[in-house]
Amino acid sequence: MTDVRSTVRSTGWHAAQASMFTPFVATCIAWSTRNPFEEVQTGRILRMIGWGVIALGVAAALFALWRVRTQGRRGILFQAVIGMTLNLLFIGGNVWLGLHPYAPAASRSQQLQGEWRTYSPTGGRYSILMPGAPYEQMDKIDGRLDHYMANLKQPDGTWFGVDYADIPGLDIPANIDDFLEQGIAHFNADATLLERRPFASGSYPGRDTKWRLQSGSLIYRRIFVAHGRMYAVMVGATTGQADARASEIRQFFDSFVILD
Repeated sequence: MTDVRSTVRSTGWHAAQASMFTPFVATCIAWSTRNPFEEVQTGRILRMIGWGVIALGVAAALFALWRVRTQGRRGILFQAVIGMTLNLLFIGGNVWLGLHPYAPAASRSQQLQGEWRTYSPTGGRYSILMPGAPYEQMDKIDGRLDHYMANLKQPDGTWFGVDYADIPGLDIPANIDDFLEQGIAHFNADATLLERRPFASGSYPGRDTKWRLQSGSLIYRRIFVAHGRMYAVMVGATTGQADARASEIRQFFDSFVILD
């Protein structure tokens, strides 16, 4: 009889140990299906909650071990109920999370859109959505015209930019088309023009262009004239980035607004 009790107690002990480690195995399997580089705020919160629940599960398993050690058969029964409940909770929950990762790559564009903010520099007389705070600078065109730029480079190399300059003569409607054509012709000597088409932002005329650099990267550039000022809204990206982030690029261009 003593041997039977000893065997039962030993079995309960090992079962309790298994109940403590199974959640870790299930968690590792589930989380290994995720890309950590796609993590966003919601994912971090879920991960914190997950670790909190695991900590509670470990505490419960340790308590079950103590009950097995000190209370024999009743402890084993208690451990069995707690162990089965915890295992079902952990395994079911982690399998679900593994099949429904909180940050799939397909939704990365939506995540980035959620981080965008309105940018409207002092004196710029425009606003636009930017995926962060751009770097601002000013230089001179031909040593005399102030040229203002705001650029933001992303970790993957994609960059977003807006620049503008007040050019004498742009307030004369008859000169606008010539200035737009010059803006295309003198853009970048190392770039090849792939596409061009007329564009208008409300009553402001412009041009949409697409360029390829010698490196193979693409530049999407929209220029137009408003109130004697020439604006250029640009995005630079590789072909793969441009395809993957097409909705963001469209959002960036479409969000540009002239503040009269």
